[in-house]
Amino acid sequence: MRRLYAIAVAALLVGTLSGCCAAGVMVTDYRVTPGVLTPGGDGLVTVTIANSGGSPAGTNASAVGDPVVESVRLHTTDLTILSGDYEKIGLLGLGQAVPITFHVKAPSTAGVYFPEVWVRTEQGQTIRYPVVVNVGTQVGQLARPALALEKFLPDAVSPGDPFTVNLTVVNRGGATATDVVLTVNVSAPSLGLASSGTHYVARLGPGEVHPVMLAFTTDRDVPVGLRPIGVTLDYVLPDGSSRRQNESLAVLVRGRAVLGLASLMTDPVRVERGQTFTLLARLENTGTDDANSVRAKIDLPLPGNNESFIGTIEPGTDAPAVFNLVAEESGSLEYTLSATYVDEEGTHTVKEPLTLEVTDGGGYALVVGAAVAVALLAAASLWFWRRRSA
Repeated sequence: MRRLYAIAVAALLVGTLSGCCAAGVMVTDYRVTPGVLTPGGDGLVTVTIANSGGSPAGTNASAVGDPVVESVRLHTTDLTILSGDYEKIGLLGLGQAVPITFHVKAPSTAGVYFPEVWVRTEQGQTIRYPVVVNVGTQVGQLARPALALEKFLPDAVSPGDPFTVNLTVVNRGGATATDVVLTVNVSAPSLGLASSGTHYVARLGPGEVHPVMLAFTTDRDVPVGLRPIGVTLDYVLPDGSSRRQNESLAVLVRGRAVLGLASLMTDPVRVERGQTFTLLARLENTGTDDANSVRAKIDLPLPGNNESFIGTIEPGTDAPAVFNLVAEESGSLEYTLSATYVDEEGTHTVKEPLTLEVTDGGGYALVVGAAVAVALLAAASLWFWRRRSA
């Protein structure tokens, strides 16, 4: 009986090392149903494979570096595989885990058997993970801790904004994990860790949880898209051996356009009643994403074009909205400039209250009066000169 326990411990250690340390894909858990098979009876062996955080260096990985699972098989010379030879499972994305179930028939002889799960990826990675199958004996599966990392991330982060990530380390196994160390590895450009990157838990018993809050900072140059953050869990098993578990986070960085009024002018500068004039409003994008489909409107009670389509305004640039109007009335005319635009977050509208000063045309009347006065003076001079000549 002790020999069976020793064999089971050795098998689990080999499985732990082969399943957790390889990059790309890993076996995170397995379950045999029922827990003890009857000799000659059948049952289910379910294993869970997961993305361990990226493909091995130098391989031809997918565009985002995730493994593509080519096949998963249960290799055994003792059990009979009734069904469950899996081919072309496909891409395993960040944070994804897939359960694989094999229908097996137990041998007629009681004992503890160790079939191996063989996983192969298109990037050339192969792992072998032994599982323990008890057939008609009193030796149960060895109790062991099984740590899982629950992740709570923001839906999206804008460049330049700080954000927090809440993690929970959960022990879903049947034994206590000791000396648990969580380490955060930030390698994305323009993204930094504002809180401690290492967290220690002395003991984490079955069913126990440990919360961890991480604070991050970004600058305006952080690339948009998914930014990976690596996390490792190191802990000690009940037999004193160590285990490392690779995890990863993926934070979505999404730009945001911020539109505002940069300047406002009229041509001519002094607007008089009765004149045709041009109102020029320059809109500036001070955000981190393109402002698309930009359209500006004014609600001035004057004839002319009260709407101007601009198009796209890139971050750090401005563009004019042009309105050609006729000043039919004078005074202080209050109005609102409205601009609508679209970015990655949706459609937005900004409004700016403004005032237009229109004079009553006194300058124009003065010019006309002076011209009339000059004409009358010239006529009088001509009449006086003709009288003297006569």
